[in-house]
Amino acid sequence: MSSVHASIQGRWERPQVYDFAGTLRFLRLGSHDPSLIQCPGELFTAVHTAAGPAVLHLADGPELSAQAWGPGAEMAVKMAPDWLGLNDSPVTLGHLHPAVRELERRFPGLHLARPGRVFDGLLRVIPQQLVAWTDATVFWRRLVEQFGTELPGPVRLMLPPSPDAVRAHSAAALQSTGMLPKMARCMIDCARRARRLDALADLSLDEFVRLVQVLPGVGPWTAGQLAGFHLAHSDAVIVGDYGMPHSIAYALTGRERSTDSEMLELLEPFRPHRFRVIRLIMHAGIVPPRRGPRGDLQTRR
Repeated sequence: MSSVHASIQGRWERPQVYDFAGTLRFLRLGSHDPSLIQCPGELFTAVHTAAGPAVLHLADGPELSAQAWGPGAEMAVKMAPDWLGLNDSPVTLGHLHPAVRELERRFPGLHLARPGRVFDGLLRVIPQQLVAWTDATVFWRRLVEQFGTELPGPVRLMLPPSPDAVRAHSAAALQSTGMLPKMARCMIDCARRARRLDALADLSLDEFVRLVQVLPGVGPWTAGQLAGFHLAHSDAVIVGDYGMPHSIAYALTGRERSTDSEMLELLEPFRPHRFRVIRLIMHAGIVPPRRGPRGDLQTRR
């Protein structure tokens, strides 16, 4: 670690069945994410809060704990239960399908993390639009390194750009990260509306998905990713993804190919917890056998 003093600390009772690594698994955008470090039993991340930036450290153990450094430290620790998924109440869905029952047996204790503001979530999701995962991780790393800010703390972390920082740059400047022009324009539009976007966080899932798609460049795929992985809506669905319908169908029926409409039909019995099933399948890494190129990702947004 470091001798840097953690100004704020917090501790919470660990749920009887809890998977720390699994709950936090999808928060990092690639293995070289400059804003987040995850290793066995702990996670460090740079966060924006209303009181200022902070480095937040989450740790597993007999209790769950958080420490934070920086002007926003107190507020960051208050956010920690959401990051840890402690405000989520997992349910058992295995009685609805034997494949889900087996996944729940293999991967118990997964909670839904809710890591922060709507704009911060969009900042992470937009680089994933229209491209393969490996490209998205490169775009994100370059975006944070070029337009973010290094924070003092026990580890080296970069704070992702704030809405003001994004608004201060042109679309051409953002494209220097490799992002497509549509992504850059969408990011700037979101930055201009950041405060209004954050007000959407506490709406119902249907209202959130409807209103966030008013933004140019934000479609059902982006809305679903944001609702599930950043706002912990247990019934969020992700449509417009090339591989997801195939993975869901393969996990639940053994079919290797599917469509969005068929995927939604398969997920219907799990309402209002469809995202829990999606996440279980993603966590298990279930994909059908590859029989050709991945196809065109350009419809995803």
